Amino acid sequence: MSPDVDWNAALATVHGDRRLLKLVIKSFLAESLELQNQISTAMASEDAKLLHRTAHTFKGTMNSLGAVGWSHTARRLEEIGATGSTAGAQVVAEKLNQELPSLLEQLTTFSEEQSD
Repeated sequence: MSPDVDWNAALATVHGDRRLLKLVIKSFLAESLELQNQISTAMASEDAKLLHRTAHTFKGTMNSLGAVGWSHTARRLEEIGATGSTAGAQVVAEKLNQELPSLLEQLTTFSEEQSD
């Protein structure tokens, strides 16, 4: 079972501004595929710094969107990259790739439900 986004936490990060949250969501939806690609690139090239930086971005954005349940997997990737290696990242990245569609679906639904 997938975790749910904590919408109260997400709204708190934008001081209750639903329009701003919708913009942050839109940005994350557009950026998430590129972040996934960067993680894949980091693993393929064994670039621990890129893995660390990209996973950190993923984690931070997920936290700000109230998606703490998903951010744990990104945090694990960040920790792997911080060791200076990408060893073990593949399994964690696959988990993130499996979990991400549920988050994106929740974010998309919220965004679509908000009037401009």
